[in-house]
Amino acid sequence: MSEYKEINEIIKEELKEKGYTNKLIDYTEFLSLYEPYRDKMKESDFVNILGMSYSSYRNIKSKPNGKARILKTEKVNKELQEEIISNLKEKGYTNKSIDYTEFLSLYEPYRNKMTELDFVNILEMSDGSYKDIKYNPNRKAKILKTEKVNKELEEEIINNLKEKGYTKKLIDYTEFLSLYEPYRDKMKESDFANILGIYYLGYNKIKNNPNMKARILKDEKVVNKELEKEIIRNLKEKGYTNKSIDYIEFLSLYEPYKDKITKSDFANILGITYYNYINIKSKPNVKTKILKTEKVKEELEKEIISNLKEKGYINKSIDYTEFLSLYEPYKDEMTERDFANILGLSYCNYFKIKCKQGMKARILKTGKVNKELQEEIIRNLKEKGYTNKLIDYTEFLSLYEPYKDKMTERDFVNILGMSYSSYRNIKSKPNGKARILKTEKVKEELQEKIISNLKEKGYINKLIDYTEFLSLYEPYKDKMTEIDFANILGIAYGNYYNIKYKQGVKTKINTKREIIKRLKYQINLESRKYSKQELEDICQKNDVT
Repeated sequence: MSEYKEINEIIKEELKEKGYTNKLIDYTEFLSLYEPYRDKMKESDFVNILGMSYSSYRNIKSKPNGKARILKTEKVNKELQEEIISNLKEKGYTNKSIDYTEFLSLYEPYRNKMTELDFVNILEMSDGSYKDIKYNPNRKAKILKTEKVNKELEEEIINNLKEKGYTKKLIDYTEFLSLYEPYRDKMKESDFANILGIYYLGYNKIKNNPNMKARILKDEKVVNKELEKEIIRNLKEKGYTNKSIDYIEFLSLYEPYKDKITKSDFANILGITYYNYINIKSKPNVKTKILKTEKVKEELEKEIISNLKEKGYINKSIDYTEFLSLYEPYKDEMTERDFANILGLSYCNYFKIKCKQGMKARILKTGKVNKELQEEIIRNLKEKGYTNKLIDYTEFLSLYEPYKDKMTERDFVNILGMSYSSYRNIKSKPNGKARILKTEKVKEELQEKIISNLKEKGYINKLIDYTEFLSLYEPYKDKMTEIDFANILGIAYGNYYNIKYKQGVKTKINTKREIIKRLKYQINLESRKYSKQELEDICQKNDVT
């Protein structure tokens, strides 16, 4: 496991110890948690560590009252779910209505094993019902309902609404809730949305945006194949194969079919992606190509990649200005997003360079370095005496030079067995050095020697400040980085940062922390089931609980 991953795990463990498992936080609290690591990583990296989705991060960043759940636990295992349901059914909770006080009483024995929302799902309570009882003291919701929505009820709902004129009608979330009200004790909101023919994305849009609407009770969920073939045939006969059109022309082509299908269905038939459709709809002069043939798409993609490779763009970092310059010849052929995909830019990286001035992203990245080349590099360097050798960044670049067209610096770093923090250290500090091609034996022997010395001097479980840390580190400073030494001492990255930059702060030396991490890694690596006795034997052998 790389040091980068280990640091992520350490940060997670620290936050879990502070009670952040499954906790909801806003952007202010996010920044507070991020503060100790802001010089070490980007906000987006920290977002990933917290297990927060990009959309949740955007939400809390842009909305003052927005919150997102972090460090979410895994789904509750089947055995525990069945145990909870069985216990509650024995106590007579099948189809019973409960308020929030009773909910909390039932949840209490399991609060350390799952979130409230996990427990809500086990009780078969909808999110809407859960929020309703949570924020309205007198409201109740039915739990452990005996069956899913039956066909008779579904048909009754559809017939009632059709009689009231709701066929193909656009409704917002307020009206949705009004229609849902008579059935709230019989099904979840999402079940009701399905009956109305509102898909998950549409349901989420109207729920989270007051101005959005969704069409319900559409006669057909899928455009029939005959109509689709007719549209494609007519347009091909008129010469629309691989033709670029704007939104005005799109509407003109759509006109004869507007009573038969939606605009989005028509866009799908023309082969217009969702992004391209939004693009031409919102920008007057933008065009998109329709009825594209696979051959044209493939040939154009190959042409773009070939041209850029000839100009030396393999593994090159570019900003948004340069991106637009490269995109210019193809802007009538595709959207920026499509071009970004061809360049191998993820949506996040494309969004970053577009929205943050000065940001860059690497394009046309080469694939993973093949095993033969890795082995050749390691063999050559070992023959030249680089095993366990300390090098600075100048020497690193010298070693990297013959391979720079075959891999990124980061790939080369990994081959040398250098941690990401060590790479950052030598890159940013003129006198910084890092050890490469370390042998496992050397690392283990040195680690055991350090721990043995600490035990003899009575440092196990002792609180130390940064001055004392440096004193202990002094004999080993040419053999490893401060971070490596902190890991051996069992000092988490956050704690190391605190003692280094906050005056008067101390942290405990806990050498067993590193042993436990190593054991976890070995057990996960083997990926098999262990008996309780096996695990007890492993712990006893390594003197950990």
